[in-house]
Amino acid sequence: MIIALVHNWPGVKNSEWDIILRIQSILDEYSIESSITDPLGNILGEDTKKTGVAIGATIVPDLVLNFHYSNPRYISSLSYVVNWNPLAYITDNPSTQLPSPLKHLSYYVDCLRSHDRVLSAGSVRMDDFAEAARNGVCTSWLEPVDLTLHTTISSEGCLGIEGLLPDDVKVFYIGVNWEKVSTDKGKNIRHDGLFELLDKSSCFEFYGLETLHGVSLWDGINSYKGELPFDGGLSIVKESSRCGISLILSSEAHRESELVSTRIFQACKAGSVILTDRNPFIEKHFGDSVFYFDYGTSPQSTASNILEQVAYIKNDWDKSCLLAHKAQQIFAEKFPLEKEVHSIVLQAQRDIEQKQLYIEQLASSTVYVLFYCETYCEQQFTEFVTNVSNQKDCTLKVIIGGTAENRDSILSFFGHCQFSVEYQIVPKGYSLGYLLCGMKQRAYNNNDHFLVYSPGFLWHDDHLFQLLSLSETKNYSVCNAPLFIAHQALDTDSREIMEFFIEGMDGGFSLLNQDTIESFDWACFPLGNILLRCSLLSSHLERSRHFLVQQLGLASVFAILLGGDKQALGAIGNVPRITAEYQCQTMEFNRFEFDEYAYLLEGEQTKQRDRNMLVALLRYVDGIDVHRLDLQASLWEATSSLAGDGLSTTNTSFLREIVRALPAVGAVNKRRREFLTLVKGFLRSYPRLFVFVKRLRSVLK
Repeated sequence: MIIALVHNWPGVKNSEWDIILRIQSILDEYSIESSITDPLGNILGEDTKKTGVAIGATIVPDLVLNFHYSNPRYISSLSYVVNWNPLAYITDNPSTQLPSPLKHLSYYVDCLRSHDRVLSAGSVRMDDFAEAARNGVCTSWLEPVDLTLHTTISSEGCLGIEGLLPDDVKVFYIGVNWEKVSTDKGKNIRHDGLFELLDKSSCFEFYGLETLHGVSLWDGINSYKGELPFDGGLSIVKESSRCGISLILSSEAHRESELVSTRIFQACKAGSVILTDRNPFIEKHFGDSVFYFDYGTSPQSTASNILEQVAYIKNDWDKSCLLAHKAQQIFAEKFPLEKEVHSIVLQAQRDIEQKQLYIEQLASSTVYVLFYCETYCEQQFTEFVTNVSNQKDCTLKVIIGGTAENRDSILSFFGHCQFSVEYQIVPKGYSLGYLLCGMKQRAYNNNDHFLVYSPGFLWHDDHLFQLLSLSETKNYSVCNAPLFIAHQALDTDSREIMEFFIEGMDGGFSLLNQDTIESFDWACFPLGNILLRCSLLSSHLERSRHFLVQQLGLASVFAILLGGDKQALGAIGNVPRITAEYQCQTMEFNRFEFDEYAYLLEGEQTKQRDRNMLVALLRYVDGIDVHRLDLQASLWEATSSLAGDGLSTTNTSFLREIVRALPAVGAVNKRRREFLTLVKGFLRSYPRLFVFVKRLRSVLK
């Protein structure tokens, strides 16, 4: 087994890095190969910096362990994520304590949904949050199992404080006051003034990062002893044991979520006497084996409470040492890291075996991959071959449609592929719709599916497996994988990696449903990410719709989704994972959109004709809202010339009419929702949204 350990902060050593080192050491003892990567799969060296090698280039991990809530499942392997951060860190910015923007919170929820398993850290509140976030996420081949991973440490090599005299005892504290680096003017520094007061007692030794983001964290603290090496916590354990007493402080957010940092476990391994605030997790699991202090109404009263307990511990040192030993025993029985890692490894092995059995079951389902080639383009063909060849976990049949003139040259190119290719001649004047209608004549099973290929995408090697398994698990007729737009990666640090994902996901995965289908939001739903059951071709392509679909190009897929028996279409499944990405070269966020028609000879003209044909014909198909189609068509036509330097008189007049009509539309909630959906659909299809919004504002003045 090969395990990838994901570190969110390339070039930075922190507590997460320390935990990763501890886990890697245990995996080495089990003779399990592991690599540390960033969230994008770049392998990191011992200095935490990128080595320039991607994980897929050298090894393919069987399991990916993610150590932060801001990681989506990105590497195509079995994926577990920890759940040891407080809820307040997700709903609010940990530094400023201001509410997280909606797109960030939506993104965090989608991250939780994307993984195969969430590892509990013993917090009922966070487990409930994860369960709520993952509502509807179902992977049939994963058995329901509760797995835990605390911020703990190996129990091997526990130390003790035997022989330490009360007069030689010091109180050990290590931490980072993250709030001190906040740029918010109303920031609340949780221990403001406390350390200065404790420092005056000469009983303490303080350790931790000296500076962070250029801010000195220990100014005015005479007992600050410096930084300790990031060595998996060994130095912390050693110094904690030497001092004799460990002060454990939990943030309010940790106490509210009943979570702890790694400090309590390090203190237990050190065998030191533990002095802590009243964290419910510690009270529940360690009870009277530790000493507690209460926070006062001021730093002075809190410092007094702590010092009073320190004096009590020293005055009855023998009893205190017995309690320290009791806490160490509780830790060794309930929270040793090697035990939790062993359970995770065993479960991962079972999950991998179950997945393989499920893949064998899926072998009876065939996925037809349709690729309409308007021209001969080797770049697109090479990309297609790479994407299809990587799909190892399902049975595929490739059908390429094109002109009679290109038949021999295209078949010659694909002649040496690992998969066979069937070529369908599309008569002049027709395109993808003709190819789809031909599919209706085939004999296929009820569990066969089809998908129309979208050039410009990189398919992860489980792209079709994720779509197919969701369809088979919940019997969906249509499944969609979210659009992910990958910039030329801004991955120099953790902030930019997170921004890479948030922008690429538009703050959250796009969900395909009947509402978005009727708004024709093709800029957000690439055809190559939509898997349909072949049975829809029978139920949705009776004679009238057969001719309708045949007239269309890429819009033919939406015509199938819009027309026919709505009951046969049923609910639409949305894959909660990144399985394909559109490679975008621009370095500027919000200045691009995916355009399905871009690879065609006359992309914009073809799109316009497709849309006009779809609207003109669908107004006579049952169940389609004509008012909605009229408004959508007007939006398309009125904004078709927005690419110029200014708005035409017609466009300006139309936009003014739209604004005037809004109150009337808004008089009925249903109409208001429809209007907003249509506008959203249009905006997402516009390639330079920020230009349009700027011009729209000038019109509204």
